[in-house]
Amino acid sequence: MSKQAATLFLFLTTMIWGAAFVAQSVTSQYIGAFGVNAIRYLLGFLTILPYYFLKRKQMKKDTLFLYLWAGLLCGGALFIASYFQQLGVSMTSVGKSGFITTLYVVAVPMITLIMYRRKLHPITIIAIVFALIGTYVLCVNENFSINLGDIYCFIGAMFWGLQIVFVERFALKLNGIRFAVYQFLIGGLLNVVCMLLFEQQVDFHLSKTVFPLLYLGVLSTGIGFTAQIIGQTHIEATVSSIIMSLESVFSVIFGFLILQEVLTMKQMVGCIIVFIAVLIAQVNPKRLDNFLKK
Repeated sequence: MSKQAATLFLFLTTMIWGAAFVAQSVTSQYIGAFGVNAIRYLLGFLTILPYYFLKRKQMKKDTLFLYLWAGLLCGGALFIASYFQQLGVSMTSVGKSGFITTLYVVAVPMITLIMYRRKLHPITIIAIVFALIGTYVLCVNENFSINLGDIYCFIGAMFWGLQIVFVERFALKLNGIRFAVYQFLIGGLLNVVCMLLFEQQVDFHLSKTVFPLLYLGVLSTGIGFTAQIIGQTHIEATVSSIIMSLESVFSVIFGFLILQEVLTMKQMVGCIIVFIAVLIAQVNPKRLDNFLKK
């Protein structure tokens, strides 16, 4: 695949993920967060399962325990992140939730600092400062109050960052597709258990939610993840992450086009600052240091 085709793959994936916030907002009106995510990840699991069976003979024979352990860590982080994100989307606008969620890009270096004692490069610290300022402008109201949904989205972003750190830990050791199968299955089953325990009225209102649920499960989770893998195979990580950070921009666009949501000028300024923080966070510290030494 050419670099241009891979870029198109990632761009389409980003559009799919941006519109997924709209689907999450619609489903949140009828189904609890655990119910939405149970269907979403089990559908994602079923979507990539045929591809897994087609390619399994070409896959390295790793131990089942390692896949279960990786699936438990990543699927658990996925479970918590998507739960808080789904709650947040139900209480705030699609555009705001999209930009707050992209803070996972800034959260990753902070998590690696805590878990692995990796030092933060000055450019990363600058990105974190911009992220904090942008989040404040985007979320804090004139009376210094903050929407509960924004807080939930922020917590979700931190756990998305944790999920990325876990994926990085196992990515080089395991086959990506088989890894995703276990991750989606475990994440889906955790949601099923919590749905049955904590959401007493399990009524999926399929007549109103079938298309948003199919979108979330098949397109956003199953196909979106596969397209991400294909795209990132042919594009360097820095470029691909910048493309995927456009997910936040598409969330605003689709929120306006489909749900007629409009951000205030203050919120737009906050979105711009957050987006700048995300772009700064993509800068490769080693390349920056080498450039400054020239």
